[in-house]
Amino acid sequence: MTTPATLPVYRMPRPFYDPAGIRLGSFLLFPAASEALGYDDNIFASDQHRASDMVNTTSESVSAASQWAKHSLRADFLANQEIYAQHAANNGYTWSAQASARADLSAEAQFQLDGGFIQQPLLRGSPEEESGAKRPVFNTTDVKAGYIQHDGPAENRLEFSLHDVAYISAQDASHSGTRFGYRDRVSYDLSSNVGLFFQGEFAQQHWLRRADLRNFDLLTGIFGIAVEIPSSVHAEFGAGVLRQSFNNSSFDSLVAPTAHEELIWNVLPLTSIIATVDRTIIGTETFCDIGASPCRSLSGSVLPGDPSLAPRRDSLQTTTLDLGVQHEFFHDLLGEARFGYDRNHFDFNGLTDRVYSLRLNGRYLINRVFEADFDYTYRQRTANMPQDRTFNSGPFEENVVTFTLKAGL
Repeated sequence: MTTPATLPVYRMPRPFYDPAGIRLGSFLLFPAASEALGYDDNIFASDQHRASDMVNTTSESVSAASQWAKHSLRADFLANQEIYAQHAANNGYTWSAQASARADLSAEAQFQLDGGFIQQPLLRGSPEEESGAKRPVFNTTDVKAGYIQHDGPAENRLEFSLHDVAYISAQDASHSGTRFGYRDRVSYDLSSNVGLFFQGEFAQQHWLRRADLRNFDLLTGIFGIAVEIPSSVHAEFGAGVLRQSFNNSSFDSLVAPTAHEELIWNVLPLTSIIATVDRTIIGTETFCDIGASPCRSLSGSVLPGDPSLAPRRDSLQTTTLDLGVQHEFFHDLLGEARFGYDRNHFDFNGLTDRVYSLRLNGRYLINRVFEADFDYTYRQRTANMPQDRTFNSGPFEENVVTFTLKAGL
């Protein structure tokens, strides 16, 4: 379908408040900076090592976008410094660079190339983050090459991808790995607003440590329907099946349902409902190397990879739900409420975590240059085995309040 994208309230154009950019030849530059002051009542996301602190986050970014009639090129650069008032060991520094290029080969064919690199600390409360430990730093490199071909109501999208995660510290090397992927999506428009699609994907995961036990292939097939009503509805509903097969023949293949749904629905001109649902399987990062470290978790449980255990499949099945409502109260005052749900099931020991989150945001557009945001976030993680800390820091509750002032040209 060749209709314009449907945008939620927060992303709708606002000519009197959107930064105008700085013209540089055939490019527009968008420099920006922000300063955020926040309070977090559980900075380690733990019920056993609970501490509160003030957090100051400074960000600087610049984007450059081509203004060509044909083809396009965009680059984005970001630096972020997260400083804690009383717990300096929890400080985090992030920087990233991304680029995207599109070549319009003809009216029916396009070639797309995207690449990005980011260095960042592990987010507290991640599924496999250890309680109280210093936040490990890792680099992520992503490369995607795609080809899009239109033929009347039919469209074919081919994509090859590489996703590489490299932890800087040698003691965290078990988290490092590379995934190679191939995706083919074929869609057919039944009308100007409704289309069907089938998407097939094959991925290979290669781990740096204990590859003999951990490497796997992932085959996914999804069939679905897409709906686009300009300015009102953008929706995709897809469901299918995936198969995870390990290179080690001692592990049985895992076959499970998978799903992906996304919705942007402007129920009123100034009110949007946004929803996404995903269900997939990945390989867990926590897999002990007996020659590098003790195969015990913080709670004393034996970790995957210990030679005393019979071979056990080590997979993480994830289900995520995100539901939000955005509303424009006045032309310069916006608000959002967002609810999140994550279910993480660790195949190795039967641990199931559920994470519930609530985020409230208020946004005040002062003028073209300045914007003020107020955020409140609540997170809670529950577990069916609350004393088992094999994979993460266990159950926790967290409240975060943040005020941010942004500036952009």
